[in-house]
Amino acid sequence: MKGKCYSGGNCNSPGANSFIIRNATNTNVAFINSTGDLCIKTGTCSDESPSCNPANNAFIIRDSFNQNVSYIDNTGDLCLKGTLIQNGNPQ
Repeated sequence: MKGKCYSGGNCNSPGANSFIIRNATNTNVAFINSTGDLCIKTGTCSDESPSCNPANNAFIIRDSFNQNVSYIDNTGDLCLKGTLIQNGNPQ
């Protein structure tokens, strides 16, 4: 799916059919909407981090070796060990 990454704002308007990540106070901290846009509340959309070991509660994606490859934590911060693809192109 194609889309853009938005960071540093609020993620309060995900729209219908969105995958939403909320923190313990039920506040949206991130979402992926039906057109493939990613919204994260804090941090940047940067990628290729050397490690993704969250310091606090997070939605974690692991590889087949059980290593963290991505997370969005409870503040809406994103970590990616790989490359973020926007609109079908590496960024």
